[in-house]
Amino acid sequence: MKTRFPLYTIMTLCLIFIVSCSDEKPTEPIDQSYGYIYIVTQPDSSEIFVNDISTLQYSPDTIKVSVGNNRILLKKNGYRDTTISVTVVKDEYLFRTIQLLPGVSGNIYLNSNPQGAKIFIDGINTNKITPEQILGLLPKSYEITLSKAGYYDTTFTANIISGETIVRSVNLKPGAVSNLYLTSSPEGAQIFLGTTNSGKVTPDTLKNITAGSVSITLKLNAYKDTTFTVTVESGNTTSKAVVLTPTPVLIETFNDIKLYEKASSNLAGLDLSTGTRVSATSPQADIFYDVTEIKSQHLRPGTIPRYTDFYNNVTSTNIEDGLDAPPYSSISGEWTYVKPNSQTTYSFLYTNDLNYVKLKITATGGGTGPSDPYKWIIVSYKYNKTTRDRRF
Repeated sequence: MKTRFPLYTIMTLCLIFIVSCSDEKPTEPIDQSYGYIYIVTQPDSSEIFVNDISTLQYSPDTIKVSVGNNRILLKKNGYRDTTISVTVVKDEYLFRTIQLLPGVSGNIYLNSNPQGAKIFIDGINTNKITPEQILGLLPKSYEITLSKAGYYDTTFTANIISGETIVRSVNLKPGAVSNLYLTSSPEGAQIFLGTTNSGKVTPDTLKNITAGSVSITLKLNAYKDTTFTVTVESGNTTSKAVVLTPTPVLIETFNDIKLYEKASSNLAGLDLSTGTRVSATSPQADIFYDVTEIKSQHLRPGTIPRYTDFYNNVTSTNIEDGLDAPPYSSISGEWTYVKPNSQTTYSFLYTNDLNYVKLKITATGGGTGPSDPYKWIIVSYKYNKTTRDRRF
């Protein structure tokens, strides 16, 4: 006997099935939040890793990280790897300064066939000849050159390992040596052989190059690239001297800009590239006035850090004196983050955008009472629009 199901029973079952399927909730998107860390190391140019993944950024720089705990690893040749742990909350900006420690040294034993080759490390004559052991090298990559009269110079790279002695033995190749000795005025120009950076600067010698016509380019900041062709004699050292042509100096002058102390923050900050007064917390601010000092904008709490360094060791009060800025150095101790408002001589500045500035305080005042509540200063300055150009 066959069992029959009423129509209403079948409809009820279908309805239950549909409702049960509709109970599945759609997947909600994950809210991925980030914070920011500005990393500074001494010395700089350390590669920055976040949770063992390279950011492809180098200190000093700002990195974007996920909220929560992050493992920051810093790597630099010649120094020990350094790891810090940083906890970040959403949209937070943090600042970390890390002092790197020199690595444990290693050694290299060098030999050649024939022996008696001069040993050069990174272009510097060690005044030693093969066979010889070089001691106390920091763990990093070195360029080793073995040079012997009547043989081609042999250059290779050696990676020194902490606490170990590596061994390299080289067979020298006999032959006529063709070299090119290059000088420039001024000195210090990068030397390119064709389109390849030789890693050398003038004055220096390009060794073991092919005799004949070669293309050379010299590059120096604030000077035009200079390209020329020179014929290198076989078996000899050919010399070439070049006078470099300076590029135009692009200077903009700003006069009599009045800055108020940070309590009146809308007029406390200054964008040096445009001469515009801005809030001390503005991301365009390079410097701000803080009662008795002009300060780098990164010293203002709650801001996205922009670093401006001051060189105050100047004896002149005339920003039109034609003197050039000294080279910026983060480790010389001569550059600081403030300029006292009592200083009558001008200062050189080096901005976050890598421009040099020549700035003088021409007047101070304010803060005398209810009608004049905020202290102020007036500054004039010259702004070099070409990055890293120290000329004024």
